[in-house]
Parts: sequence; C-alpha cells; structure tokens
Amino acid sequence: MDQLPSAKLGARNQCSTLETNYVHRLAFSPDGQYLVLTLARELRLWDCLAEKETRRLASPFARSLAFTRDCQRLVAGIFDGPVKVWDFSGATRDREFKGHDWPVEGVGFSLDGRSVVACGPDIRVWDADAGEQLELLKPSTSGFESCAVSPDGRTFAVGHADGAISLWSFGSLQQVALLRGHENSVRQLAFTADGERLISASQEQFRVWRAASFTEPSKPDQSNWPKPTGPF
Repeated sequence: MDQLPSAKLGARNQCSTLETNYVHRLAFSPDGQYLVLTLARELRLWDCLAEKETRRLASPFARSLAFTRDCQRLVAGIFDGPVKVWDFSGATRDREFKGHDWPVEGVGFSLDGRSVVACGPDIRVWDADAGEQLELLKPSTSGFESCAVSPDGRTFAVGHADGAISLWSFGSLQQVALLRGHENSVRQLAFTADGERLISASQEQFRVWRAASFTEPSKPDQSNWPKPTGPF
C-alpha cells in the first residue's frame, strides 16, 4: 500500500492500493498538488487536492521525472534512452526525444518550460517545443546519475558517477563550477525552494552546499556538545 500525502494541511493522508509493489520513482509538482509515480509500463498522475488519480501515461520504466513550474508539462527519462514530454495543456503535442543510448537518470525543465536537460551517459539539452537537440555535453567519461534545476531557472546541477557535481548555466550552456566531496556516484540532487542551498546524496552520505558560492557550509563546533552516555 502506497501512502499519498494530501496537499491540504491538516487533512487525513490518502492511501491507494496498487496492483504492484514496485514503484520506481515519485515526484511532486512544484505546487504540491500533483504526484506522479512510475510503474513498470506506465506513469500514474494523482491530484492530491481532489484525492483521485487523473491520468495514466504509457511509458516503460521511467528512471527520472520533472514538472514545469506551471505544472503543464511533465518529462520522463526512460530506461532504454528516450526522453518523453507530455503537454497537459494541449498547446503542443506530446514528444519523444531520442539520442541517449543508456538509461536517462536525471531530467529537468528550464524556467519557461521550453528547454529540457537530460542526463545519462552524456548531458543533452532539447528544445521541448520543436523536439530538436540544442546541445550535447560530455564533461567527463564517468556518466551522469542525477539532475536538478535551480528555482530561478538559471542553473542546473548534474551529479556524476565518479562523485563530482557540475553546475551549468542554462543560458550559455557553459560549466560554471565543479564540486567534489562525494566518493561514490551522486544519485540525487535538489535545490531548496529559496535557491540558497544545493543538497546532494550518494550511497555513503549527503552534503549541503551554499548555492551562491557552491561551497559547503561550515560544520558546527561540537567541542562543547554533551557526551553520549550509556552502553551505546
């Protein structure tokens, strides 16, 4: 049974019993109203305010998910390489971009929703309207495991399989910083809502970085903290 939190403060939690016990990815829309989850052969979209499932989208084994800021588009990175974009407004037709030859582990939209960044064996940027590839980036040979776009849409972060994190300008598509600290692949990235922090997670640890300077905040002085007691 998968518990789906209600978007209404103070409301009871919503629960839905699925016919499978395998949910590979979950993602909330920026406004918290929608939740999308990936099953083996489809995506399911839930409206948490209306407390109901609203859509089912055919898609085999999506590895990564992201909404636009207005929640009108959804992008999914697929296991065997394609990137799919659904337009819920009906303004443009749904699109599928082919170019990656390996699982797409991270995706994200530009602030205006017109560009898509996708990470896998390389980093590709697509025009979501025209369906054309704008740029192919491969700053290292290690492959890429995650992606996150800053709240102001100016920067996207990419987690590398070798533990590094690269920061890119969405405007110029140039690398602006390279962060090192993780020893293993960076599997998840997220900016805080105010854009002040970047959070990264690998198998062994998570780290918090100052987004302005892309340095880690100083650790608190623990010299005067009380010492633990007891058998532990």
